[in-house]
Amino acid sequence: MAHTNFKFIKGKRIKKSLGIIDLINLVKRGIFMITLKKYFILVIILILVAMSTNCKTNEIINTSKKAENQKKHLLISNHKFSNIPDLKLPKDSINIKFEGNPLKLTLPIYNDKNRLYIPFSELIDSLDGKIVHSNDVINISINNKNIFINSKDEKYWVHDNPNVKFNLKKNIIKNDNVRYISLFDLVTMLDLKTNWNIENKKINLFWNREKIVPLVKNQSSYDPNSNYKGSNNKTIYVPTPLNYVDGKEDLNNMLGKINKLETNVLGSFFYHPSIEFQFMKNDKKDEEYLVYKYDENSVLHQIIRTFNKDGYKFITIKDLK
Repeated sequence: MAHTNFKFIKGKRIKKSLGIIDLINLVKRGIFMITLKKYFILVIILILVAMSTNCKTNEIINTSKKAENQKKHLLISNHKFSNIPDLKLPKDSINIKFEGNPLKLTLPIYNDKNRLYIPFSELIDSLDGKIVHSNDVINISINNKNIFINSKDEKYWVHDNPNVKFNLKKNIIKNDNVRYISLFDLVTMLDLKTNWNIENKKINLFWNREKIVPLVKNQSSYDPNSNYKGSNNKTIYVPTPLNYVDGKEDLNNMLGKINKLETNVLGSFFYHPSIEFQFMKNDKKDEEYLVYKYDENSVLHQIIRTFNKDGYKFITIKDLK
């Protein structure tokens, strides 16, 4: 069976009869074109597979290099803090994690009268921090913090505010080229947050992610001319005209006493922090960063709001004259 094909030559249409041989040639061309398309698609697939494999290979290489660098750092750290003699203090088997990762310390942790001492030289090194010793001053650089410790007078300060110095709770212990610091001082100095699991002997440390905004008011309710200091100029006597808060049931009574305070009377009172515990909730697991939900209608919150409403402000004992 013959088919009719039309060709255009110089504007003329020429009718041509299509034979069996022409059909065979057309079929061959069609198969050839289909084969070319298949090869083209195959080549594209191979290119995509190669690119994907290359990306995965680079990812594996980068992960491997990172693990290798961490291993090298650990080996260097272990070597640096090896052969350190033990202190004459009881060792503690407490497990410490930092931001969810176990601290693999070579040196032991000591427990002196229920106070933990941490080898902070190794701890800072394991957290990619830097310690520089210059005579009695130790400079710590870590997590965008620049802290100085005077190991002689046991005071520390931050680079941005060198005139404000803080006392360490316990003395730093020097052991060869390693310095030990109490966990309390470490947490306070580095502004860390802790999550304790006493039963399982675990402590989780985190960088503090919260900001504390102090309450400040313009008016003061204490008499600036009053003399609260003793004859030795060291003892400070602080009267408590409001007495103390006898549990949450005593709230309304305390609010009434605050509202009835006379002008220039010190708004001072005793308060037991345990009253607030029932107003603080936490639903995080042991190894997660602790975030407490503090009920703003707690006893202390309501007392502070009442003071603020009446124009009082809170001051430190050091501000009393």
